[in-house]
Amino acid sequence: MRIPINWNAVTAVCAIVVAVFTASGWLTDGLREDIRDLRQEMREEFAEMRQEMREGFAETREDIEVLQQDVAFIKGRSLPDQTINGNAQRSDSGKQVNMNPE
Repeated sequence: MRIPINWNAVTAVCAIVVAVFTASGWLTDGLREDIRDLRQEMREEFAEMRQEMREGFAETREDIEVLQQDVAFIKGRSLPDQTINGNAQRSDSGKQVNMNPE
């Protein structure tokens, strides 16, 4: 008993299989290219971020140096005493000294 083979159907199935493999290969290549592009873009963005952070840290260091100079200047100044309830209080130290010893 012989089963008749429909060669048109076999040819159609083979064509579909070849098309699927071709499409999947094309999609895979496309995905590889997309992933490669995304990786490159991420590298560039991280490099820019690092540079901006370095610049920001440099500005922060400059601000800290200026602040240190200001603090050193203020510490070196002689500030006038203020009297509160008969006690002299230095505005820079917060310590009170009794000006009216009894």
